[in-house]
Amino acid sequence: MLQAAIQRPPAERPSLRWQALAPWVSGLLYLAFFGLMVYKQWLALDLAGLKVVRRTMVPATVGTMLVLLPWLFVRPGRRQLIRALVSDLVLTLIFYADVLYFRQFGDLTSVATLRYAGQLTDVTSSVTALLRRQDLLLWLDLPLLALVALLPPKWIRKSLGPLGNLIRTLRLPLSAAALAALAGAGLVVHTTVTDHVLQEKWIGHTGLASRLGLLNYHVFDLGAYGSRMVARIMPNEASVQEVQEWFSARPAPGKSPLFGVAKGKNVIVLQLESFQALVLNLTVNGQEITPNLNRLARESLHFTEAYYQTGQGVTSDADLLTNCSLYPTRTGAVYYDYADNDFRCMPEVLREHGYTAVAMQGIRPDFWNLSAVYPHVGFQRYFSALDYQMTELIGMGLSDDAFLQQSVEKLKSLPEPYYAFLVTLTSHGPFNFEGIPRILDLGPLEGTQMADYLHAVHYTDRAVGRFLDRLREEGILDNAVLVVYGDHIGVSRYTPGFLDVLGLEAGDELALQYAERRIPLLIRLPGGIGAGQHSQVAGQVDIAPTLAGLLGISTADTYFMGRDLLACPEGMVAFYNGSALDERYLFLGDGGEGGTGRCWDRQSGEPRDLSACQSLAAKAARSLHISRLIVERNLIPDLEANRLARAQSDVPNP
Repeated sequence: MLQAAIQRPPAERPSLRWQALAPWVSGLLYLAFFGLMVYKQWLALDLAGLKVVRRTMVPATVGTMLVLLPWLFVRPGRRQLIRALVSDLVLTLIFYADVLYFRQFGDLTSVATLRYAGQLTDVTSSVTALLRRQDLLLWLDLPLLALVALLPPKWIRKSLGPLGNLIRTLRLPLSAAALAALAGAGLVVHTTVTDHVLQEKWIGHTGLASRLGLLNYHVFDLGAYGSRMVARIMPNEASVQEVQEWFSARPAPGKSPLFGVAKGKNVIVLQLESFQALVLNLTVNGQEITPNLNRLARESLHFTEAYYQTGQGVTSDADLLTNCSLYPTRTGAVYYDYADNDFRCMPEVLREHGYTAVAMQGIRPDFWNLSAVYPHVGFQRYFSALDYQMTELIGMGLSDDAFLQQSVEKLKSLPEPYYAFLVTLTSHGPFNFEGIPRILDLGPLEGTQMADYLHAVHYTDRAVGRFLDRLREEGILDNAVLVVYGDHIGVSRYTPGFLDVLGLEAGDELALQYAERRIPLLIRLPGGIGAGQHSQVAGQVDIAPTLAGLLGISTADTYFMGRDLLACPEGMVAFYNGSALDERYLFLGDGGEGGTGRCWDRQSGEPRDLSACQSLAAKAARSLHISRLIVERNLIPDLEANRLARAQSDVPNP
């Protein structure tokens, strides 16, 4: 045994020079990884075009990273490097999802959006259109980290072993430092939330991310989502009283000159995918982009200052706003998160007046959870792809032309009077689906995404024109109220070719907001009664009460958040993230550095001090809060019960 021990080669020991350098090398590697995880959040915000509020974002992010990262390296080795690689990959995926989502919708992802992430398979080409070359910067470290993980185990132990020893030796001080960092980060988060969220100065997801970093934003979002779920099982008495007081304090609307002018008539509501008002009356190389909608506008009540108000639920949010006159929630889609709510929407109100209420869309029935939520909205029947002959598929479903032509036959078979809600699909992003005819001569613009958008909306306009012709031929048009509007944004200042087509400057914020946010809103009455332009500000939330007024139906017991545009010409448009506008001001609650938002005088076009918009911002925040209470706490049954109880108590005893 002694002889064997003598003959055994001595164990390999690192050189004295490496022993001296190893702790420094491993420490630098850790600091590099730590700094990278902080920098990635900054980079992702920059790629999305968002500002970074350094004085809060850096300490909040550093504090969180100090808590999370050291424990990856307690026992350095290949497994720890793989864990670091997986952690890096997961965070990068989350951050990049935020970048792409912001480019498309102007917001960040949330826990609630995961519920309909499966719909991405239907719009894959729309996602790829959002990719940019500079996005590679967010991914460059991953292959390098993967190569390090493939190094021989001996090299890994030599490089990272001292780091593990140091972390284990300093476990107690590191724990104390981590707790201190967490407390510091928590203080920053608490201050931000207290100053803004809890005081109804909601700065939106982008504002929180700019102040706290993307990782902290997602942690906060997860907690907020959980708190909303818990809130649903809490008592509702205080919330019911608050909502009732808000509705009671609203000025009682008068009756417009057109009140009841369409009493008993059929109603056809047509929601156009990604349609913005900028294409109306737009000509390129002498060609009208929307000639049929232009003609329809001349024989309709044309609201020239109408704006979309959708949130993360986009198309389904437009559906909610129009049918239920309720605002979207801060995160997610109401049609997913609150599908089992007891709503009181336009379909149900009209059914109480003898109407048949149906919805039509040439897509699979579960898209946006419509087949589950529509019975709660009040629709008696949902005609989906299962009920149409899928003769011509373009993009996400049945082509607009085939859908609208087949819908005429379905309208003819409905018991009258009816309320029919139709949604088109073909003009969905990225607007270059195979099958969309490209008959416009767009010259140098061709090949840009803006050109694709113009071709797509031109096709939909032609389909709408053929639809209108059929309605006239069948005698349907002049026996119905026809409502046509756009659902949400399609193109923006970031779309190649957008500024050139509209002749806008990149720095003209007020003009850009006007171009991006406006949608067409047309209401054609039988025989074109009352046709003309109306310039008051309007939102999708105002469509239901306006339509009810034209049909001669009171909305006093509906809990609609909107207003009858013809009876209350002055008002405001609130957006789900807290931004708002009225006849005088535009308030953008964008979370930028230097305050909770920005303010413009719409009449002069000049920026104003934020104080000028405080009243508008407070009014919008209050309206959004009331709507959220109704939706998130499912208050309609309680509100209805209280209303009926009050009505019975007011009846005198015989």
